[in-house]
Amino acid sequence: MAKKKVDPRRTGWQPPTPFPASGIWQVRPRRGNVIRTIRKCRSVGGNLEVEAWKEPHGPGAADIKPGLYTSDWSFLQENPDLSCPAAWRQLLLPPPPKPIDDLDDLVSYLTDVVPGEVQSRVVQPGRPAEHGRWPDWVTKLGLTLRHPPYQHQVEALKYLHDGHHVAISTGTASGKSVCYMLPTVEATLEDPKARTLYVAPAKALCDDQLTAWRRLLSGDDQFRGVDVPAVTGRMRGSELTVIRYDADVKESVWDQRNAAQVILTNPAMLHWMLARWRDWPELFQGLRFVVLDEIHQANGIQGANFAWLMRRLRRIAHHANPDRPPPQFVCCSATIANPDKLARQIIGDGREVKVVNTDTSEHAQRVHLSWVPPAIQEGSRRGVPAWYGRA
Repeated sequence: MAKKKVDPRRTGWQPPTPFPASGIWQVRPRRGNVIRTIRKCRSVGGNLEVEAWKEPHGPGAADIKPGLYTSDWSFLQENPDLSCPAAWRQLLLPPPPKPIDDLDDLVSYLTDVVPGEVQSRVVQPGRPAEHGRWPDWVTKLGLTLRHPPYQHQVEALKYLHDGHHVAISTGTASGKSVCYMLPTVEATLEDPKARTLYVAPAKALCDDQLTAWRRLLSGDDQFRGVDVPAVTGRMRGSELTVIRYDADVKESVWDQRNAAQVILTNPAMLHWMLARWRDWPELFQGLRFVVLDEIHQANGIQGANFAWLMRRLRRIAHHANPDRPPPQFVCCSATIANPDKLARQIIGDGREVKVVNTDTSEHAQRVHLSWVPPAIQEGSRRGVPAWYGRA
């Protein structure tokens, strides 16, 4: 007896046949996102295998969003390229059978669905924040600071205000950026020729900094995203301009390079800037602060090249303006065990580096789990998918 066909114009396209809960549907765009290919996959020993190909037709098929779906057609994830074996590791865990209300429920769910043996479980208790008071020189800046500072921010601000190099090694989202932004504002108000150079290994970090500057200058903590490579604000009658300078936007901000007090860039563009330092007279003649973000990535050959880049930077800044004191360095990282040693190796001027590594920001309770993957045969084990680590 033939199956009754479902009119897709009324119901939209649905999976043609039911299959076990371990199955996964992948919707892939083809030919300009007009036709989408459906791949039926199944889970075999923690890996996925393609069972069948489908090309849906009808008006409903065009409405399906590319991505991964469970057997009940619940959306899992944006569309990865599953033709590459490494992309299988991008799959998320299947949705839990019941809502997860607390951390214990999440841990119980993970230990049930992830194959293998739980090797260790470490519980890191939550902690409240330890607040301090803004220094007097900060309150005189006239900025809108809606929250009291963390104690480690107060400590870093004191070291910078006293003229030291500082290495800040506190957790993610613990307010490290504020530690250099406020001294930059003060230096700009005292000396309009003072400049700050921010160097990060990724353009996305520069975008985040540009957003943070927009929030600080506008006083809007809820501001999200910057659609231009430069922001400008006024403080006590003075103007402060921040630009992002990389290969994508260098032409659009070229005319602002000498007017900007803060330049956000990456090591590759800094190398180019140093080779043409005469095009940046205001930056190198007035260099006051150098901020190095994510310094833990400066290791091996890349770290050696980065250290020589900092030596070139200091030498050119001194050559451009011998009468100006050498710049202060602010090194930031959330994942490093020896920030003072690495910072001194990168900066290379022999000066002491003050370390701020006691995180006084708040965080919730955390549970760290590690698994031993199931054995395939005697003496060997199956490779661990990437989502084991995400647990």
